[in-house]
Amino acid sequence: MIKLSRYGSLGCIICALCLLFIISKASWIYSCVGARPLAMGGAFSGLADDVNAVYWNPAGLAQTSRPSFTLMFPDKPRDINYDLYIAGAIPANIDLLNSPAWKSKTTIAFAYIYNNDPDYLYYTIESSTERQEIRAKDVINDYVQLSAGKYIYRDNVSIGLSLKQMNKGITLKKYIYDKTAQSWSYISEKRYVDQVIEMDVGIMAYLGEELGTPEKPVKQFSAGLLMQNINHSKLFDTTIQPNYRPGVAYRPDKNSVLSLEIYDAAANYAKTPQVRFGGEVWIYEQADTKEKILALRGGVYDSNDRDMKAYTCGLGIRLPWLSNASQYLDTKNVFELDYALMRWVQDEKNTSLFSLGLQINI
Repeated sequence: MIKLSRYGSLGCIICALCLLFIISKASWIYSCVGARPLAMGGAFSGLADDVNAVYWNPAGLAQTSRPSFTLMFPDKPRDINYDLYIAGAIPANIDLLNSPAWKSKTTIAFAYIYNNDPDYLYYTIESSTERQEIRAKDVINDYVQLSAGKYIYRDNVSIGLSLKQMNKGITLKKYIYDKTAQSWSYISEKRYVDQVIEMDVGIMAYLGEELGTPEKPVKQFSAGLLMQNINHSKLFDTTIQPNYRPGVAYRPDKNSVLSLEIYDAAANYAKTPQVRFGGEVWIYEQADTKEKILALRGGVYDSNDRDMKAYTCGLGIRLPWLSNASQYLDTKNVFELDYALMRWVQDEKNTSLFSLGLQINI
């Protein structure tokens, strides 16, 4: 039997109104990774309670109670920012310090992100503003990431570390336009390739009333800080700036959460830090197993920057993964489908993102 959780009816009404507003125009533009975090306005560094923590805050990986995997893709190729995201997290028993204050579980995670964004490489390699003189091919723009997250003091504090190999490459063919012949003349071709190892560090603290289970502790309050690209590596002789992202999350009850994040707190990339906020409410659950089934999400991405501001909403669905129909009520294997829709204010365009996930009980 499925029942409607607290706030479920109000959540349905709000979500329906948001969908009617957002789906007024359909297109695509910039976004990040993970349909669930982006449906919540990209406010996830202080929550980071699923496999997406591998990107948003590796310290949150400590909250992962079972092997989890996710695959994210857009509704169409975008030619800008992340186009493919694959991640997995596996809890392991690794006791770094022989102390009861240190919980023994360490979660190891990996991620692969493909970024079809040749514009970044154009601007890095070629300073010319005459963009029509440049033709590109064989674009390489991705990175592979290995992460780990661990509680360091009971279930109250966790830390995380990520190592990323960033691979960039592009072949540029240059032409000059001959106005007399009204045609392009080939000049030269050159290939540029570079790669670096970057590091991310995260920390999270968990406070307040216990709302979870002994297998998966969930506190009422959480706060996190993600420090991205802290070793100042150079890519094509350009220093990669660090990005500091503090965030907080509050759970009014076990089925809902509100989250806020400050992106680029040190303003290394923009003139001012960006404020993101959002929320999630689970409106349906299995009456017998208490497994959550349907979630509604919404938020505002970069709320104080009109050029990058977006209103977001989305859905999350969790279904038992059946190896045997008779195990329906007992299985803890869960298939996940997440959808995010981002309506951008400046360009009045939309980004649609889908994530497929799997949680395995072993």
